[in-house]
Amino acid sequence: MKKVKHLYIIIFLAAIMTYLVSAEYTKLGANSLWWGLRQNMVFLAGVLAWFGMSFTIILSIRNGVISRWCGGLDKAYKLHKWCAISAVVLALIHWLAEKVPHWLVDAGMVAHPGELGDIVMAGWQEQLLDFGLVLAEYGLYLLIALSLVSISKKIPYHIFYYLHKAFPVVYIACAYHVMTSLFKTDWWQTPAAYLLACVTAVAVGCALIALFQRTGSRNTSVADILHVEAAPQDIVEVTVRHRATIPMLPGQFAFVQFAHSTERHPFTLSDVNPDEKSLTFSIKKLGDYTRELAQHLLPGQRVKIEGPYGDFTFEHAGNKQLWIAGGIGVTPFMAKLKDAVRKGQPLSGVEFWYFTRPDRGLTYPDYLTELCHQAGVRLKYFTVNSTENMQQHVTEMKSSLNDNGVDIWFCGPDGLKKSINDTLKQQAVSIQHFHADCFSWR
Repeated sequence: MKKVKHLYIIIFLAAIMTYLVSAEYTKLGANSLWWGLRQNMVFLAGVLAWFGMSFTIILSIRNGVISRWCGGLDKAYKLHKWCAISAVVLALIHWLAEKVPHWLVDAGMVAHPGELGDIVMAGWQEQLLDFGLVLAEYGLYLLIALSLVSISKKIPYHIFYYLHKAFPVVYIACAYHVMTSLFKTDWWQTPAAYLLACVTAVAVGCALIALFQRTGSRNTSVADILHVEAAPQDIVEVTVRHRATIPMLPGQFAFVQFAHSTERHPFTLSDVNPDEKSLTFSIKKLGDYTRELAQHLLPGQRVKIEGPYGDFTFEHAGNKQLWIAGGIGVTPFMAKLKDAVRKGQPLSGVEFWYFTRPDRGLTYPDYLTELCHQAGVRLKYFTVNSTENMQQHVTEMKSSLNDNGVDIWFCGPDGLKKSINDTLKQQAVSIQHFHADCFSWR
């Protein structure tokens, strides 16, 4: 996640630099210092919010180059989420900095300073500016609503999915406001306006891609369902046959759109068989969509598959590897184990810790012990009843980690990852790399 944090900082530093290049802060006058500071707050918060919004939409189109910069699409979506939340907060500050002083003037609490600058706008510019202000205000209300839906996991995914489709429209409306608001500034006489225009043009292009549902279109192929099987722990296995050469690797994931739905959902591959051109997805029944999925799927149905995505491919791994899975996070490891057995290439130096809940019945998959034996992987099961037990198990296993050059590959719930990370820090365990898929995107 370090790459994501660095990119997040770079995005907002670029916004601050754009504001500084505008030289807006040089126009502070002694007679209206307070109002000048307020005007600079409006511009600074606005530029910061705009960069956040712009990169939110740029990151949403699943561009391969940007995803690699972030360390994988799952990390790119984390950055997308952080930019979106930051943009909403900053847009609210921008709006309040604009509105509150006028409210105070209307209430007779402060005096209006008059015109702060000498910009004279044409009538048509004022009309465009006023219309942009209306669009931006209603856009802010929609942004707040979208943010609340996005961060609340209690709201069903399909509502989250369809409301997100409104964001490109909101962005384009706000882009109109941003560019027309420059009519009342001298920004076009500095590089600042051109920097804003470049970022806006790229993001508007991405918004149009999203609006016309072309996201991932170049990376989408068609497959047919071979069979659907029920598995332990409310999991359904869906195996599809690709119509072309399979470009996917064990550990990666894809967005899958089944025939009965217009939604694309990300699922990790639990098996990749190039010889048979088949892919298997192990799907946990977690929400309304996945709980009812098996009722709609039949052999022979067409499936749209967008991918592959993800860098959880076990590449450049060291001689000593520790795999850690929790619940349905076992799927990328299943795919790698099956691939190793199929190729007759044992995985030496790999230890696999699998955390399960004893109250859920049979573990998934029930043949995991045999599969690990065939692949030459040492498997250890651990049951988890609470966060405290999780911490205790990790602490007890620290001796297995005290080996220089260990690579850790993790896929599971955030609580388990935090417990393991905290213990590794406490025990000063020497590790080369810690690879983790972002298990929850919302």
